[in-house]
Amino acid sequence: MPTKARMNILLTGEINTGKSTIVNRYLQTYSGTVGGFRTIRIQTDDDAFYGVYILDINDKEKILSKKNKVGDCFPDKSLVRYGEVFDTLGIKIMTFNNLPNLIVMDELGVIEKNSFCFQKKVHECLDSNIPVIGVIKNKQDPFLDSIRQRNDVKLINVDKYNRDAVFERITKMLV
Repeated sequence: MPTKARMNILLTGEINTGKSTIVNRYLQTYSGTVGGFRTIRIQTDDDAFYGVYILDINDKEKILSKKNKVGDCFPDKSLVRYGEVFDTLGIKIMTFNNLPNLIVMDELGVIEKNSFCFQKKVHECLDSNIPVIGVIKNKQDPFLDSIRQRNDVKLINVDKYNRDAVFERITKMLV
């Protein structure tokens, strides 16, 4: 079901405030077709680090492997990026054979810092006539800043006190 007007909505805020939960909750009520990606974090058994993976939003199996691993984050806050995964699989996910009614980007962050082809694809999706809903990390970074500075992006801050109101707000905005 197409929306009335194109709107790009990106949620931001501190970690664990419910940004992705709001997106998932919205998707449960959405009746149109959806395309895009989500990134997930998986902690290792020994809690030594966590891996970050990119998944197609429509992938129900959630298979995790080196093919879709975009990064490793360690307790000392160091990060190993596998940017080529964004530039290959990420672009493949964001290249639609059948255009969806809504694009999901959950989440845009600093791991894709050097994935310039993927960054270009994100901007192409934001430029399209298809509305975007997603999450953007609350960090300063040239790529993230370039998205936040766009006139066609509505940035909404989420915290534990306003998350229910934000859900209601985006539901009205994307009618």
